[in-house]
Amino acid sequence: MSRRVSPLLDVEEVIGGSYQLEVSSPGLNRPLKRLDDFERYRDKRAKIETRRPPFADRKQKRFTGVLRGTREQQVELEEDGGTLVSIPFAVIERANLIYEFGEHDFGNRGDSKGSRAPTRRRQERRGPRPSGTSEE
Repeated sequence: MSRRVSPLLDVEEVIGGSYQLEVSSPGLNRPLKRLDDFERYRDKRAKIETRRPPFADRKQKRFTGVLRGTREQQVELEEDGGTLVSIPFAVIERANLIYEFGEHDFGNRGDSKGSRAPTRRRQERRGPRPSGTSEE
C-alpha cells in the first residue's frame, strides 16, 4: 500500500520536506473502545481488563470469553467456563478481540501457485537394495 501511495504524495507535493510514510491497521487483536464495538463483534472471542473488580463476590479483573452483546451500558461476555457475566462499560480499562487461527489461515486456497500447501513426493530409490529389505 505504501509503495502505491508514496509516489502520489511525492508528485503532488502534499507534504513539504522529507517524511516517512507508515501504513498500519488495528491488527488481529483489534482494540474495543466504544460500547457499540462490543455489539458489532458479537460472537467473537475477547479479552477484557477492568480498572477494579466489577463484582463484589469476585476479585477478578481479567475476563476472557465470547462477546454476547450489550445491554444497558453493560458488556455481556460468556466466559470460557460458560458463565455469562455483565461487565459495566464504565469500569472497562482495556478490551481486545482475540483472533483464533483456523485451518483457513494455513490451508490451500488454490488462488495462486505460491499459496499451495507443499506436497510430499515419494522418491525413487536408486541402486541395489540391501539384503533383507522389502520393496514398499
